Amino acid sequence: MKDNIILLGIDPGTSTLGLAIFHLNTKLEIVKIDTRCINTMKEKTKFRENANLEYRIAVIGCEIEAVLTTYKPVGMAIEMPFINPRRIGSVIPLARLLGVLMNKSIQSNPYRMIYKKSPSEVKNAVGAKGGADKDAVLAAVLKIKEISDIIALEDLTDHEVDAIAINYSFLKSLRACYILPIL
Repeated sequence: MKDNIILLGIDPGTSTLGLAIFHLNTKLEIVKIDTRCINTMKEKTKFRENANLEYRIAVIGCEIEAVLTTYKPVGMAIEMPFINPRRIGSVIPLARLLGVLMNKSIQSNPYRMIYKKSPSEVKNAVGAKGGADKDAVLAAVLKIKEISDIIALEDLTDHEVDAIAINYSFLKSLRACYILPIL
């Protein structure tokens, strides 16, 4: 069966952003997984030793636009930031980035589904506890046979694994309300 459904999962970060692209068949089974990271701290220009926030967000915006154009996903899953009441200001750069990501998605396809979940909801969806660390999330995703059979998770960055978990959370939600046609 031809794979014709694409889902994009994003682990947002202004320094490093993880992407997971799920290629699905019409029964919503994972056929292929592509991952990558966008590392904006490596972005340097002749005039900038460390790129400022606006420049990093612009780089991410251009990269996401290229991914959306290339893959044409029907849905995009984004993990929303954890808000620490003691460091409320730390969420502002991430909120600006999320606005750019959603704007790029809507500009390229106003009908694309945008799935937003909290970190604890994503962790629960893959079988980890809500407060789990990166190693626990990796261990939980490793137990998901349909993912571990397709891609070597041990070779991926934490951001790519998180993007896979986010996208899998989205896929589980789609499967919960998907009715297969009667043949």
